[in-house]
Amino acid sequence: MHTVSQLPDDVLRWLPRLGAMQGGGLESLIKAISGLGQVGPKPEFAPGANADTWPRVRHALLEAQLITAADTGVTDPPMLHFQPALNAWLEGHRDTETRLETTRNHQRHYFQFAGQLRQRRHREPQASALLARMERANLSHAVDGVLAQGEEWALEFVDRIGELFTDIDEPWKDLHARAEMLARHLGGDPWRLRLSNQAQRYMEVRNFIAAEQVLHELLAGLGHDAVFERASAWARIAHCRIQATRPNEARAALMTAAGLVAELVQTEAVLEMRRGICLDMVAVCDELEAGYWWQRAIDCHAQLGSTIATLDKYADFLGRVETACCDPNASGELLAELDEARSAGWSAGADAVAAVVSGERDLFRLSNGLDLDDAALIAVLLSRLSVRG
Repeated sequence: MHTVSQLPDDVLRWLPRLGAMQGGGLESLIKAISGLGQVGPKPEFAPGANADTWPRVRHALLEAQLITAADTGVTDPPMLHFQPALNAWLEGHRDTETRLETTRNHQRHYFQFAGQLRQRRHREPQASALLARMERANLSHAVDGVLAQGEEWALEFVDRIGELFTDIDEPWKDLHARAEMLARHLGGDPWRLRLSNQAQRYMEVRNFIAAEQVLHELLAGLGHDAVFERASAWARIAHCRIQATRPNEARAALMTAAGLVAELVQTEAVLEMRRGICLDMVAVCDELEAGYWWQRAIDCHAQLGSTIATLDKYADFLGRVETACCDPNASGELLAELDEARSAGWSAGADAVAAVVSGERDLFRLSNGLDLDDAALIAVLLSRLSVRG
């Protein structure tokens, strides 16, 4: 094993940008947080970095045995583990400006990651728990920092973390207590968190009627100025109605949520909520209106710097999947294209759509290696077909 100081200067200069990571992480997240690697069609590189930077840094660290790569079995990007020598070097080489930037990136990306895992846990609970366990240190560090800064979106972050950590028997009551203190500081009340968690528990056991009742109780206690919380509650009510196959009532709830979201400053947390509302609208609307909401969802993906690189494929396939389910000729053509997509690297997404087209929707639940954003969008195809068909 080489020492960090023996690395080439053109590698060494970038290492402080890895300092926000807690002993490693999923490679896709490391690239996005550090700004050293290309993630998605519109990457945000650190000043001076380009598409060649991360491959060069990665190769040098692997050659020096300062990192190891491990296949997760449930994601395409591997988990990268930093060796003690690298961790010690990063701790001793703190660049204040760089650390502030990458820490903020770390919090933002792990907030999104926690939301993606929460969506995935309902379809693939074992995969979600595995990833939460692997990324436990980063998730804990990110939410701890957001709580310490008194950010309002820390309350939502704690909700997400609580569900994930409960699945892996990781203590989180201290986080919940700190979130209640922050809620009081922000002029809120801890009963919001309790009702929100109660509704979530009902949703997890598919008691959607009880969940909706709790969410209405939550709405009744919210003030007019609690726009974000009211929008979130209506979006969750809509989700309950979608799951209960009540698309018209779900659409009404989503329209209410969309109207409230439009009043808010478009922060990352708000954009995430907008994206979810738009995707749920795709599931319950007719073809013409669904196209409008699909485009709004794509816009949110772009603004969030999403890692998804196949939105054009989904947009193209959305209507054609439904046609293929009813037309054997169209089905054959689409399945042939999906075979080409597999060879181009879109294997998990292609398998999932092929399962829908073939009428074997249960196969979707068995597909592994699906990118988290891909999984969320594939789920829209499934829900749209089930709600409308």
